[in-house]
Amino acid sequence: MFNGKPLLAYTIEAALNADVYEDVVVSSDDQEILELASSLGAKIDRRPESLSGDLVRNIQVVDEYLR
Repeated sequence: MFNGKPLLAYTIEAALNADVYEDVVVSSDDQEILELASSLGAKIDRRPESLSGDLVRNIQVVDEYLR
């Protein structure tokens, strides 16, 4: 939380207000994060367990999402 709002909210709001993205998508395996993202107007993508955790590299998630 920062100034009464989750940090993720600032990022999603900035992306939505930038008016340069066709879609703003949040990818996570955490239901609370997905619910927050959806409530703010972002599209959501639930990550499979194989792409969750501290050892997963960002490129692995991007590769899966673009397939």
